[in-house]
Amino acid sequence: MFPLFILKTNFGTRQGKGFGSFYLDRNDPCFPQNIKNEISDQFDWKFDIKVSGNDEPTKIRDLFRQIDLFYKTLRSGISPNDRPSMYFKSLMWKYAQHLNRQWDKRTIKQIHFNGHILSQQLEHSEIDTPLNWANGEKVEMNYATSQNPNNSKETHLLWRDLLGLSTQQTWMSYGRTEVNKSHTKTSKSKIEIARFQSPIFFKPLRSGSNTYRVLFEVPVHLSTAFKEGGRKSWVMESQILGERFKISGSNNELMLPYPEYFNFTDFFKFIFSINLREYIMDGTNIYSFERGERVLRNKRHGSKIRERENNNWIEKTNPDYFTIQQIYAQLSMQIEEIQSQNHGE
Repeated sequence: MFPLFILKTNFGTRQGKGFGSFYLDRNDPCFPQNIKNEISDQFDWKFDIKVSGNDEPTKIRDLFRQIDLFYKTLRSGISPNDRPSMYFKSLMWKYAQHLNRQWDKRTIKQIHFNGHILSQQLEHSEIDTPLNWANGEKVEMNYATSQNPNNSKETHLLWRDLLGLSTQQTWMSYGRTEVNKSHTKTSKSKIEIARFQSPIFFKPLRSGSNTYRVLFEVPVHLSTAFKEGGRKSWVMESQILGERFKISGSNNELMLPYPEYFNFTDFFKFIFSINLREYIMDGTNIYSFERGERVLRNKRHGSKIRERENNNWIEKTNPDYFTIQQIYAQLSMQIEEIQSQNHGE
């Protein structure tokens, strides 16, 4: 039991992101004969990464940098202002689009930063048109309450925060504006929610002098509770389902609820099946508005970066793009294996 406990547990702060990860010593009699297979089978997903550095602290920093980079692709995306520069639209955004739902970040922009929306539509190839849909039928949207007045069906939900909620955010590209979220308790609420930790649990284990196998999953009790929906007394995290949050950032206020349920397994299967190269290319077409027409200015997909050396601009491989590509190639193969097994059955 102890080997399984320590495998599924991290210690200290930021446990879910892989910090405080320990496992048995290789000389321990309980250490698995085949660490890669026997341990990996205890988690839903895995990927191998190579870290850089000449000393242990540098290698460890690079390990968590790569894990954080992968996590950003799931939740917040990667901004062109990050270094190295790359534009990667959140895959939770892609999944919400797949469900024919509007991305909550856009809903917030419509209320607090509406002037930025047109310019962003001109810059990027994905024109994230407001959906305002519920059950496939267009409905009138009341942004103040985020409800369909006809049948109270929620049309705009908190999607990004399914992967972790912070009640205070600084929108750097919008004049460092503070966006605050405060829980508005419903009659079913038992607690006041100020934070929701990411449900994804990462367990990095060393497999070589400069290599790691990163295992991750949404723990089964949490995944099951979110899939079934409703608040479970035995799963504290499920208390957030259906709860509403007031979002303040300007003179306006917006109320958005969490979904009543969410299927993390379907989410992972969908995003790990995406053609990553095409997705990144679609996400980084840069446009300008010239003479009343939208014109493609630069087709940049993030695989290359330009750096200045000896007064010359040199094009190099973007290391972050390479990392993401390698991770998703492995996850895509796992999806193919699952589909193959299901077909065989």
